[in-house]
Amino acid sequence: MGVIAGVPDILWRPVPGGTVEIERYGERYSTFQVQPFRMAAFPVTFAQFRAFLDAKDGYANKRWWEDLKHEDRDPAWESKLWNHPVTNVSWFDATAFCRWLSAQLDLGVRLPDDQEWQQAAQSAKGYAYPWGPEWLDGRANTDESDLKHLTAVGMFPHGDSLQKVSDLSGNVFDWCRNEDEELDRAKPGGEQSRVLRGGPGTTIRTSRARTAAAATVRSSGTTTSVFA
Repeated sequence: MGVIAGVPDILWRPVPGGTVEIERYGERYSTFQVQPFRMAAFPVTFAQFRAFLDAKDGYANKRWWEDLKHEDRDPAWESKLWNHPVTNVSWFDATAFCRWLSAQLDLGVRLPDDQEWQQAAQSAKGYAYPWGPEWLDGRANTDESDLKHLTAVGMFPHGDSLQKVSDLSGNVFDWCRNEDEELDRAKPGGEQSRVLRGGPGTTIRTSRARTAAAATVRSSGTTTSVFA
């Protein structure tokens, strides 16, 4: 969850493939076959995102922003809470970060697809929660915890998935690669809303603009790598 020589040090967790059923608004939407992939064990921290901001070939480099809306830096990114998940990140920001990190690590790094995120969040077992089939108090920074603020990543290890991926329930929302209305569409471009998963309350889907929601980056991908 730190930074080494100016490059985010990502701990990758392998997630098995399988069949995932996606529901939308309480109704079955579609079934997807998910291939094995790796997901970041933790959401991207302020320290890791700051590496992207400060790198000479990072945030200011147009190379990472092809087909993306390049906005001004958000003042929230000046936070000194280095081990907390970075917030106020748009889908554009998150995608550009993954492109940059791909080049630094020489890996295929991207946002997870909605179905990949769900496979990880269900521990590849179809669980209702990352830790199992039943809700258990004290396992996530959700509305029920009544903390009313974000916490550093990995502070609820008992809420990890079986694959040791943290914070899939609670704390911050994770961006996914897919369009909201068409999950089969994941390419950049246009103004279509993208999927957000996780967070302190219920799953939501929203636009790609920076919002008051604590949206962050988590990496993921193929058998090579992915962020959430």
